[in-house]
Amino acid sequence: MAVALDNLITYWERLDGGQKEGVIEYIKYILEEKHSISIDEYNRELELGLAEIERGEYLTHEEVVEEAKNW
Repeated sequence: MAVALDNLITYWERLDGGQKEGVIEYIKYILEEKHSISIDEYNRELELGLAEIERGEYLTHEEVVEEAKNW
C-alpha cells in the first residue's frame, strides 16, 4: 500500500491544476456506483456501435498494435 501511495503522490505532483481537478472528478465518479444506464440507452449505444462497424469505422487488433508502437 505504501508503494502505491508513493507512486500516486509522484504522479499527482506532476499534474497541473486542471488535471488534478479531472482526477478528483473521476475518483468521485467511480466511487458513486451510479453507473447504470437504462436498457433503452444500452440498446442505443449498441446500435450506434454496430453502425460504426458497418461503415468501416473501426481498427483491427493488428492496427491497434501497430498504432500503439508509436505511443
